[in-house]
Amino acid sequence: MTGHRRHCSHLRGRATGGPLVTTKKPMREAVAHTRTPILAHLEAHWSLLPRKGRRDTKTPHLHDDEEVCIVLDGGAHFRTEAKLFDELNATRGTFVYYPSMIEHSMAMRSETLQYLCIRFFSHDALRALKALLAAGGNEKHLAVAPRERLSFDEPPGAPLTAPAVFIPHKASAPPATSGPDAPLLPERRVFVHAATAGLQLLHVHSTAMQPGKAKQSHADATHDIIIVVLQGAVTLLPRGDVLQANDVAVLPAGSNHGLRNDGPDCSLHYAIEFHGNPIASQKRTLLL
Repeated sequence: MTGHRRHCSHLRGRATGGPLVTTKKPMREAVAHTRTPILAHLEAHWSLLPRKGRRDTKTPHLHDDEEVCIVLDGGAHFRTEAKLFDELNATRGTFVYYPSMIEHSMAMRSETLQYLCIRFFSHDALRALKALLAAGGNEKHLAVAPRERLSFDEPPGAPLTAPAVFIPHKASAPPATSGPDAPLLPERRVFVHAATAGLQLLHVHSTAMQPGKAKQSHADATHDIIIVVLQGAVTLLPRGDVLQANDVAVLPAGSNHGLRNDGPDCSLHYAIEFHGNPIASQKRTLLL
């Protein structure tokens, strides 16, 4: 992939009936601007720097939704009101989490920088915020109660209350080719598993999928999923969409989905799960 390749979206499908899959255009547009059974607001977009002569996102800013940023190509400086993350070598695959109401910005540390930005605000957070404000509280004190029982073997880690940077495959990348001599990555690696102020649980894992392997179709009732392909290609089941490097699929809670590697090479993708109490009446996605 070159640094100038851009992906954006034309989304199709319904929040409870099927995934939303990106297509590609050579310009900056939103990947998603919608709501789902778990999220009252979901906004995602690809960005490419430099853009209009700028080498950074903007002056330090903050917003009332949470944010996830994934570096897709190039290198970046991540800044917050309290820390500069230069020393972490933020390159392809670096995953950054920002809580709400935390001042932050990002700048290039390479000739080009491509990244995916995901901003979200859950229905649970919206209900908690309304109750908090009605009681005379401040939105900086917003906190959604973590779910007591989760469908995971491992217990959640400490809640994410401050910006955090994760480099899950810094030491190794998927092999460019497959075969008996190709090195193998761990099939599944969890690198975020914690409550946030607005989510009962934010769970992120990477999956390296060998050719011919598949995750059979299933439905998850209590969390939305965003799939981000970093290398290779996977087929989204049962629809048959082929997701290539830097493509995104939004899988609302309750939608039937699976993945299969039909290509000749090992693939690598991130699965970002947003856990909460689903809104049963949320029947369709609104696209702006």
